[in-house]
Amino acid sequence: MKPSVQSHIFRLLSRALSAYLASKDGIEEWRRMAANRDEKPSVPDGVELQRIRIGNIPAEWLIPTQADDNEEVILYFHGGAWIFGWYNTHRKLLGYIAKDTRKRALAVDYRLAPENPFPAALDDCLAAYNYLLDRGIRPEQMIMAGDSAGGNLVITTMLELRAAGKPLPRAGVCISPATDLAGDREPHESNVSRDAILSAGLSSKFADILPGAYAGDHD
Repeated sequence: MKPSVQSHIFRLLSRALSAYLASKDGIEEWRRMAANRDEKPSVPDGVELQRIRIGNIPAEWLIPTQADDNEEVILYFHGGAWIFGWYNTHRKLLGYIAKDTRKRALAVDYRLAPENPFPAALDDCLAAYNYLLDRGIRPEQMIMAGDSAGGNLVITTMLELRAAGKPLPRAGVCISPATDLAGDREPHESNVSRDAILSAGLSSKFADILPGAYAGDHD
């Protein structure tokens, strides 16, 4: 299948944003930029937003008005290098995914590093999975998905569930997942050469920051 015109445009815009972020310095400046563009929640037409809390964890349901008549749910972990929160960029992305698949989606606004390093975000994602189980959603009715740091959280959440002997979701979908936090710049720069979102410059900055900010002394 040939890539669509929309996919080419998305790639160009994502790379441009990635390069722009790479030109900025540090976590606080990145967060200010993101917050300034996020004055009020925005979702695609035909999608309803419902805010909830899972214990102390903020979360949002994105529910398409033409959802299928079943209980299938997308459990979504947003990207942002574990240092960015749940913003309209991801809210809209997940809204379109929910609308196109006609499935309800639950987004988890997990705790952020460096204030809350590993395993805080992972614990919040596990809590969201258990929240759905407690409300009668069966594992085979769940699709776990995420991008970048969220893709990592999909993988690590499923590994934790497997290690605990708990049932796994029907599927895990990883979009440009962050899978190497060793802090080695060279593989980051080479592996993102064809990535739809990250530039080599931004990936290298993340490689410098994230092992300490998120992973800490953990493997």
